Amino acid sequence: MDRAPADPVAAAAEPEAPGPDTAETSGRRPGVVTVVVGAVALEALALVVACGVLIGAWVTGGVDSVGSAVALVVLGLGFAAILGGSARALLRRRRWARSPIVTWQLLQGLAAFTAAGQFSAAGALAAWCVVGLSAVVVVLLLTRPAVRWTTDGTESAEGAGSRGRSGIVR
Repeated sequence: MDRAPADPVAAAAEPEAPGPDTAETSGRRPGVVTVVVGAVALEALALVVACGVLIGAWVTGGVDSVGSAVALVVLGLGFAAILGGSARALLRRRRWARSPIVTWQLLQGLAAFTAAGQFSAAGALAAWCVVGLSAVVVVLLLTRPAVRWTTDGTESAEGAGSRGRSGIVR
C-alpha cells in the first residue's frame, strides 16, 4: 500500500527540534525552571510556616475565632500541597504544572498589591517584595526555555499520542 506524500502543511506544523547547544536537548533543566521551582517551593514552605504560626497562636489562646483559624490552616496547607505538587510536576516536565503556578502567582500578587497600602513601611515593603516575586515567577515561567521544558517530548510520556501543535492526532 502506497503512503500519501508528506503534507507540507502538516510538516510545517511540526515543532522544530531544539538546537544542539540547548539545555532541552542535553536533558539538563533550564536555569529559569530551577529558579521557578525554587521560588514556588519557598512559597509553599512559607505557607506551611504561616500555618504553623497560626496553629501555635490557636494553642496559646491568641486566636479570637477558632473556626476561622482552622479554615485558614486547612486552606493554607491545601495551597502548599498544590504548590509543592506543581513544583514537582514542573521538574518532571509536566505541561499542566504551569497553570496552578501562574494562578497562584496572580492571586498572591494581587492580594499583596491590595494589602500593601494597609501595612506599616516594613509591611508594605514585604508586600511589594511578594508582588515582585510573583511577577518574576510568571515571567520566567512563560519564557521560551521554560515552555519548551514542559512541552518538548512530553506528549508520548503523558499518553496523548502523536499530536502536533494543533492538537490533531496524526
